[in-house]
Amino acid sequence: MAVVIRDAELSDAPRILEIYSHYVAETAVSFEYDVPAPAEFEERMRTTMAHYPYLVAERDGIVLGYVYAGRFKVREAYDW
Repeated sequence: MAVVIRDAELSDAPRILEIYSHYVAETAVSFEYDVPAPAEFEERMRTTMAHYPYLVAERDGIVLGYVYAGRFKVREAYDW
């Protein structure tokens, strides 16, 4: 079956957090020392999705990866 790209939903948060947890625990790329709690991670998603795209890639109903956009800097001129 093909990979499907779709808008993320909050119900995807546990799987996305599972993917993200590996990078927090095993690499330096996230710049975080501790894996966020599920509620905190959902709030991050909710905040992002209010203004920017948050997408998942899935195959056979399983989320394989994700991507999201966000502000580069806080100043309004940097938005988008």
